[in-house]
Amino acid sequence: RVVNASISACEKASRWRTALCLLEVKSAEFLPDVVTYSAIMSALQKALQWVLALHLLNHMNGLFVQPDAITIDALVAMCQLAQKDLIVQRHLGDLHRIY
Repeated sequence: RVVNASISACEKASRWRTALCLLEVKSAEFLPDVVTYSAIMSALQKALQWVLALHLLNHMNGLFVQPDAITIDALVAMCQLAQKDLIVQRHLGDLHRIY
């Protein structure tokens, strides 16, 4: 919970690099979940870091963490702002096949 709260604070402060670093915290008490990834995705959205967001989505899939509406909305909005609509369509198609 402490790590998720810290990541959420980073998102609000537009500190996406710090949020990504916190994802690497190794602890028996911290297991990243969809809330963790959604907060980081929101931080990346504010900075238009769409390439990193796509990597984060792949990381989630590798850990079998299913993205929620917040995660997907942040990714779609970011890619649209960056004029990467075709990338969004491709990855959303991939998500539909996976989930």
